[in-house]
Amino acid sequence: MAQSFGPVYIHIVFSTKHRENILSKELHTEFARYITPILKDCKARLITEGGMPDHVHLLIDLGRESSVAT
Repeated sequence: MAQSFGPVYIHIVFSTKHRENILSKELHTEFARYITPILKDCKARLITEGGMPDHVHLLIDLGRESSVAT
C-alpha cells in the first residue's frame, strides 16, 4: 500500500520587544534572507513573509522529511 503525505504549513509570528515600531521593509526582506538557509537545513521552506513595523509573519512548509515534533 502506498503512503500519502499531506503538506504541513506552520504560521510563525515574531514580535519586537514592547511591540516597538522598528521593522522597516528592508529589515523584513533581510530577515527572510537570513531565515531561508536555516529552514533549508531543516528540510523546510519559506512560503511567504510579511508583517508590520512591530511584528513579522512567516508561513513555512515543513516538507515530507520534517515533522512537527522535530
